[in-house]
This record gives sequence, structure tokens and C-alpha cells, in this order.
Amino acid sequence: MAASLSWLGTPQLIINGYQTELERRKAVALLAYLSLSKTPVSRDVLATLFWSQSEREQAMANLRRVFFVLNRVVPELVRIERKSAEFSPPPNTTIDVILFERQVMDGIKLPIAQRVAALHDALMLYRGDFLEGLTLPDSYAFESWQVQKSAELHALAQEAYRELIAALFQLRRQDAMFQQALLWLALAPQSEEPYRTLMYLHAACGQQHEAIAYYDRCLDMLQKQLETVPEPATLRLYEAIIGHAPLPATGYLPVHTRQTKRKPTTLPMRVEVIGRESQLDQICNQLIDLQRRMLTIKGMGGVGKSVLAIAAAHQLQDKYSDGVFFCDFAAQSANRSLFDILLDALTVKSLSQISAEQQLVAYLKGRHLLLILDNFDHFHSQASHLVRLLQECTYLDLLVTARARLGLRAEWNIQLDGLQCPVDVNETGQMSEAVRLFLRQSVRLGNQAGWNGEEMAAIEQICQHVEGLPRAINLAAEWTDGMSPLYVLEDLQEGDDFLDFLTQEGRHMFEISWQQLAPRFQKILAQLSVFERVFDRHAARFVTGASLPQMARLAEHSLLQQSADGNWRLHRIIKQFAARKLSQQPTDLMEATARLEQYQVAKLNLRGYMTTEIPSSQSLAYFADSEQH
Repeated sequence: MAASLSWLGTPQLIINGYQTELERRKAVALLAYLSLSKTPVSRDVLATLFWSQSEREQAMANLRRVFFVLNRVVPELVRIERKSAEFSPPPNTTIDVILFERQVMDGIKLPIAQRVAALHDALMLYRGDFLEGLTLPDSYAFESWQVQKSAELHALAQEAYRELIAALFQLRRQDAMFQQALLWLALAPQSEEPYRTLMYLHAACGQQHEAIAYYDRCLDMLQKQLETVPEPATLRLYEAIIGHAPLPATGYLPVHTRQTKRKPTTLPMRVEVIGRESQLDQICNQLIDLQRRMLTIKGMGGVGKSVLAIAAAHQLQDKYSDGVFFCDFAAQSANRSLFDILLDALTVKSLSQISAEQQLVAYLKGRHLLLILDNFDHFHSQASHLVRLLQECTYLDLLVTARARLGLRAEWNIQLDGLQCPVDVNETGQMSEAVRLFLRQSVRLGNQAGWNGEEMAAIEQICQHVEGLPRAINLAAEWTDGMSPLYVLEDLQEGDDFLDFLTQEGRHMFEISWQQLAPRFQKILAQLSVFERVFDRHAARFVTGASLPQMARLAEHSLLQQSADGNWRLHRIIKQFAARKLSQQPTDLMEATARLEQYQVAKLNLRGYMTTEIPSSQSLAYFADSEQH
């Protein structure tokens, strides 16, 4: 048996797909009462509830007649005992009141997209007031319970509309939010709050005449039906609308500064993104998700974080009604306040009467905008301030670029590595991302002639040599403005030190990463440069004394990479930079070189290639453990 009991609106009872009628109104009322009671109800309570004005004997007789009707029509739904009765439905039974209450209470706790769907579905259940049209004039106690329950459900429906409209407003779903606001007004036509909500929504969308029209309708309703004047909140909102001032908070809708015709932006010019299409889509999709309001693009210097962030911001700027703003922290002194820097980036004039933090929060509240915090590396100590901004300013999104994650709970991360470099372009049958970038840069510089097969092979090797690092690829492409890629490749292979060719700005970005390391980590990174390229953690620990957490810390700063097989490697340019730092510390250089030689000798001995004495039992232990893994 399947049963559906609908008590919201006109009562309906559906049994096995067919509407079932209970000829007595009190049978309907009794079934409704029992279905919403969590425990059995005594006969005395039921008799008093429905026949409070009758003698006990007469009331009990009336109750038995109603039980007879229920037993005859819906025997599976009610269990009638000698002294009590209780609702005892089969498994496939639904009660709209219980579903409505559960969906609203659970729905308001969900993330915003799921919240909208859940609350919309819940409100679809609310067909009208509780037991609409069912009156029992001689049952005062029952009518009191009915009125109280109806008021509770009506209030819950209004709470659902508040939450739903606020969520739709945040998602910028304009048609849906107006539709739900009108439904709310139909539900509560003598309440000022739905009118205020419609005034707010129209004003926030730049529709001032429509907003004022709803104020006039509200005023007319109050005068004719209630003979009263508007509430202070309605008057404050009306004054803000006609004065073009920020809209005061209404219900769950925040303080809102109306959008201007032209969305402000301080974005640099967009540069074509090559080889980062999937990451670009990932960034845009994550920022659209309102649960991910802070996204950090992290990776080593020169990997293209800023270019990608700017491209994403250009692609997203139509989503932010109050604009997109760019702030390059590389140009700022680390001693400056984060709040002062952001006020400058937003072109907001600083006030002496209040702190920069208070002014920034007041400005951002109610504004729907995106801040790009580029090159945030030497502002890690002030990163915690970003959490407060996100908490106080519910429509603010942050896109950060840095070499390491900021370590905030609100932060989501995207790791950016070098561009794809196939081993052999002829085997893949298609051009790699790195080569595409090289050719784009070459054409931009005026090389329209194209390259022959030998030169294309050299370009592929150049990209492999710099391991797909976009900044290095662009620089190498610039050299081809006056020479063949064959000569560029030859210079790279002979000199094997790309740092010499980097601009002062390019070398500085590696210097910043170095300065952010504690002395112990500087020594580890420098001594790791004695390895050719790839090494395992046992070798690294033997040569430098680095623990696994210390290795992971260097990787977190995008200075060390770990491959899928568990081995570690330094990017060629970082290795060159670290080697230069090591050469400035002769003692550390001698120590690392000596221990590397010991490691190599011990490893050969372990494998039986040499018969000389192993330098130390410690080294043998390292290698034995390494061979097992």
C-alpha cells in the first residue's frame, strides 16, 4: 500500500494512486492530528480535543464513530487500541507537512546551489495554509492547535523564501528571484517584508521606477487594509532608493551599492594563453562555485601564474557586477599594510578618521567583485587578513598567485608546472604546448618566414632544455630574432647556465624565493644542486641531511618537484641558481661533494661493482633500504 497525506492547502488523501474521501470532517482532522503526533494519543485526550463541550460518555461515543470510519476507509494507517490510538503507516507513506519541515531545515544548511534546489522543492509542497478550509466550530481545542500549527508552517515558508531569494540574488539569477519574491507576496499580502524585498531587488538591478511602484503599492495596502503607516525599515529603504544611496540590508539581503553602467576594472591587457586552456577552465569553474571564494595559483617563478590569472579575470569580469581589480604585490614594500595596498588598488581615497581595515571592509561589503592579488609571496605574514575580508564581505572573491600556498582554510589551490614537452614531436604527430608558445612569441617579434625541419627539432629541444618554463621559452624565442634556433640551442647546451640570459627581473624572482627560506632550507636547496637531476630521498638525506618534511617544504615553495615514482628533481634553472648559491659557500660545497662521492662509491659496492671498503655503515643502511623500495 502507498499513501500520500497532504495537509498543506485543502486536505487530500491519496491511497494507491486514487483520491480517497473521508465523509466526516472530524475523521480528516483526527487523521491529520495523529499523523503529526510522534507518540500514541490517549482516547481521553482525543475526546477532549474534538468534543470539549460534550459529556465524557458522549465524547467517547463520538470518538468511536470516527474510529469506525477510519477503520473502514484507511485501516492500514491507524492502529486503534483499547485506551489509545496512533498513526501506524506502511513504509510507502508520505506526509507533506513532515517533508516540508525537513526539506526547509536541511536545505538552509546546504551549499548555495543545492540550497536553491532544496528550498524550491520544499516550497512546491506548500500549496496553502495548514488544513485550509477545514473548520470545526465545536472543537475549540483542536482549532487552537490548528491555528498554532498553521502559523508555524506559514512562518517556516516565509523563512524559506527569505533564504531562497537571498541565494538567488547571490547567484545573480534575476528572473528566478523576482518570481519567488512575487510568490512570497502572494503568500503574505499584508506583510511589509515581501514588498521591501521586491523594492530592494528592483533597485539593486537598476530598476528604480519599479522599486518605487512597489513602495506605493505597500503604502496603499497599509492605508486601506490595516489603517497604519510603513515600518521604519520600509521608510529607510525607500529613502535610500530615491536618494541613490547604498541599499540597507533587507531580510537576508545585504547592504548593496547599486551597480554603475560601466563596470570598473584595473586589469592589465590580456595576453593570449597557450597550453593552459584546461587550467583556465578549471580556475573559472572554481570561482563560479560560491563555496570556493579564494583560489591560489601556485608554481615556481616564470611558470606563467600572472598571465593565467589575468586571462581568467578577463573571462570572468562579466560575472562581477562591481568590477575586477588587479594588484601587483611585487611592486609593494613588504612593510606596507595589506589594507592600504588594497585601498589603492580599488582607487579608494584613504580617510584619516577610521582605520584602513575598517574603511576597506565598509567599501567591500555588499559589493560583488574580484580581487587579483598577484605575486603575493612576500606578504604571507599578512595572509590571515584575507580570511576576515572573506568573512565580512560575502560577495568578494580572491584570485591569488604565489610560489607557495598561503595555508588558509578558505584557500583552494591550483598547481602550475611547465608546459607539455613531448620527447619526440614526430612520434606524437602534433605540436607540443611549449613549441606552440615558442612559435607564437617568435611570430610576435616579426619572424614570419617560418622554420625548417631541422630548426623545428632544435626548437623542441630548447623547450625540453628549459623544461617547458614559459618565461624561459619566451626569452629563447626572443633570441631567434637575430639568430637561428640551432645556434640558440648550441649556446644553451654549451653554457648550460640559462640564468646568464635572464633579465634582472627574471633573476630577482628566484632571489625572492631564496630569501623566503630559512638558512637551513637554503643550505639544503644549495647542496641538492650537486645531484645531476633526479635523486631519491635516501640520497638527498645522506648528502644534505634533509628529512622528508623538509623536502616537502621545498616542494611547497615550488623549488623542488616529486615525480609519480617518488623520486625528486630540481628544475634545470633552479638547479643552476642553487649551484651558484652553493659556490658562494665553499665549506658547504666541499661537504656536499664529498658526501655525494661517498654515496656513489657505497652504492657501487652494494651492487658488487667495486671491492673497496664502503665508507660507512650508515651509507650501506641507506642503500639497502633504497634497494628494497
